[in-house]
Amino acid sequence: MVLDQGPLPPHAAIEYLAESRYGFSWVDLGVSLQEMEDFDLIEVRNPGDFNRCKDLETMESDLIAFLDEVGVADPDILQRAAARIYKIAHSILRASNRETAWIWLRATPPKEEALLPNWHFDAGFYPSQNGEAQYKFVMTLIGPSTHFYPIPKEEMALRQSLWHRISDQNRIVPLLDPEAIWIPPRGTGVVFLNRFREGAFHTEPFSKHQGRLFFSIVLCSHEEMRIVERRVQETFSTLKKKP
Repeated sequence: MVLDQGPLPPHAAIEYLAESRYGFSWVDLGVSLQEMEDFDLIEVRNPGDFNRCKDLETMESDLIAFLDEVGVADPDILQRAAARIYKIAHSILRASNRETAWIWLRATPPKEEALLPNWHFDAGFYPSQNGEAQYKFVMTLIGPSTHFYPIPKEEMALRQSLWHRISDQNRIVPLLDPEAIWIPPRGTGVVFLNRFREGAFHTEPFSKHQGRLFFSIVLCSHEEMRIVERRVQETFSTLKKKP
């Protein structure tokens, strides 16, 4: 599928959300394929999550430790990869004109068994003030990129139908045209709205031969961050308790 929008610098991509037909915008980060090569040299072997809800200025050393925990690569490669993540995070934060952000990375090793997709809309992370839009930036650093299914905002019947089928992916797949799926090119990202009425319908792809490193940023104010941080702690506390 070809979008009706080309890649835009972060600030322009965020502004474009207001007029996007599909609830998402393609982001040009100015990152070359050569600069992405360091990520290709990291072998993801262990599952893990990196969460940072504050002290973003000091997270680069923690990023290096996280990458060393979940992957295998030369220390210089890990250092350069962490510096690139740090730079992208701050670039998106500056472009958003928001006060702070929740940074999340998820590492997943290759999976032997094929999995059903997990098509979904993201819900809001905190109560919106005066109808202010909530949006999230995502990018795949290692492995296959997140898949997006462009649904025009005006097609509410389809959006509602998909929303009610999210718990049963077998009922969603027949409704989707494989030719319509859009995959952001390597080195680029996507910013999208966090609500099903206007937001992006997307899924993380199954990867048998290569691990994945997924990167997301939720942008908010300091006040909203208190709610986000509580939700993050509750979510990951619950996940740790699962067998």
